[in-house]
Amino acid sequence: MWGESEPWVRWAALTKSTRDEKLRPHLSVRNTSSYIDVQTVHAWIRECQENHADSCTGPAHDDVNDLTVIDCETRQLQKLPESAHYIALSYCWGSSEAHVECGIVPANAPPLIEDCILFLRLLGFRYLWIDRYCIPQDDSWERHRQILQMGKIYSQSLFTIVAAAGRDPGYGLPGVGPPRAPSGSFSIGDLTLFPWNNLRSYQILEDLRDSKWSARGWTYQEALLSRRRLVFTDHGLYFECKGLCTFEDHPIDPPYNFPPKEHEIFFCGGRLPPRSVFPRSKLRSETYAKRCIREYVSRQFSREGDILDALQGILETFRDLPTPMRHLCGIPVICPNVT
Repeated sequence: MWGESEPWVRWAALTKSTRDEKLRPHLSVRNTSSYIDVQTVHAWIRECQENHADSCTGPAHDDVNDLTVIDCETRQLQKLPESAHYIALSYCWGSSEAHVECGIVPANAPPLIEDCILFLRLLGFRYLWIDRYCIPQDDSWERHRQILQMGKIYSQSLFTIVAAAGRDPGYGLPGVGPPRAPSGSFSIGDLTLFPWNNLRSYQILEDLRDSKWSARGWTYQEALLSRRRLVFTDHGLYFECKGLCTFEDHPIDPPYNFPPKEHEIFFCGGRLPPRSVFPRSKLRSETYAKRCIREYVSRQFSREGDILDALQGILETFRDLPTPMRHLCGIPVICPNVT
């Protein structure tokens, strides 16, 4: 019972009994703990790989050339083995510097890097791509060459870790390194009660909207081009591909398969981050391409020289539109007669 000075808490109730068999799985909320359940992540990826092969495969463009990755078992930088999967990281650099000693990620790497390595080891994945470590920073020619293929790097990764919590690598992955507050639901008979403010999906959307990640230019390209995105915020996980859209507190079996136009995280009736872009192939058109460019130019860059480089990766995705789009020094050009 609350006293006069105590805050009110709104509770939502979900019932397990319903006559609609199709609706029943969606009228439930999963408890989430302080740390991530890696089996949930495995289930999402497996669902995509087994059921969305046609829509969620990488683009049929040239392969990434000479890709350097981090071996999460040895922490060494090495060339990606042939046919091996890798995971990419999308994050905000901040002001921290990356230090690589003799081709090895040092033991005192920032918390975000350490958490990513640990997370992939828990998942059973070995290779991780992080721009600050895997792109030479002291070789301007090689750096520029690698930057020009960043679009391919993100589009061909198995999935992309989106670190939307914190403002720099000094902040780890919530639920991997720093613990999160558990969801706090409980059951009474057929009813499941949980605080409305603890509904993870709404808090995750607010986290994304307010994040530094959602304002940066490079992260726009990275989100746009990734085929699968695993988003970390302080309040939970969100996973999206072209056929699946789900939150950590949603049921796993069967997974939430939302209609793209209604439940896509970036096109949800204005309820979601307006500067964000997780596109779907069904939405690709000349109008959509123009919208992406407008959104892109509103983003922030630390280096002015990176603006055109990142834009080239975005424009590359629109070359396969029904009406192809090319560019001249970053200026989009519609090419109706190109086949």
